[in-house]
Amino acid sequence: MHVPSVAAEAARQVSRERSALTDEQTRLTNQVKGWLATWGATLPRRRASGWWTTVRDWAGAPLPVEVQARLARAEARRVVLEAQIAELDGQQQAAVTAAAPASPVRQLVQLKGIATTSASVLLDEGLVWRGFRNRRQIGGLLGFAPTPYDSGESEREQGISRAGNSRL
Repeated sequence: MHVPSVAAEAARQVSRERSALTDEQTRLTNQVKGWLATWGATLPRRRASGWWTTVRDWAGAPLPVEVQARLARAEARRVVLEAQIAELDGQQQAAVTAAAPASPVRQLVQLKGIATTSASVLLDEGLVWRGFRNRRQIGGLLGFAPTPYDSGESEREQGISRAGNSRL
C-alpha cells in the first residue's frame, strides 16, 4: 500500500474541490434550465445582470415575481461558484508557474491538449508520489484490468473492467 505524504494529500484536495464545485455549477445550471422550461422559456446564452427580468414565458408574458426571485437567488449562487472555481484555477496556475522547468507538472502542461487543471488532477491523484515499477501497475491504477469469465467448461474474456480511479 502506498500512503501519500501529508503535502501530497493536501494537494489532492484542490483538484477534488474544483471538481465538486464544477459539478455543483453544472447541477445549478441544469436546475435553472428546468425551472425555465416549466414556464416555456429558455436560458439566455448571454446573461447580463438581471437577465431573469427579461425572460418571457411561452405566451410572451414576464415570469412571475416569485420565479424571478428564485432565479435571482440561483444566479447569486452561480456567481459565487464561478468566483471560487476561478480562485482554485488561479492556485493551480500559480503552482505550475512556480514549479521548476523539469518538474512533472511543467512537462505535462507543455504537452498539447493537457491544460493546468488536467495536469494537476493527474499528478495529484498519484502519478508522481506512487512508485510504479512497470506499466501494468499504472494500468491497474487506472482500472485497465482483464475481466475473465470462468465457469465450469465455459471460459471467456469480457474485456477491460475500467474500475480504477475515476478521476484519472
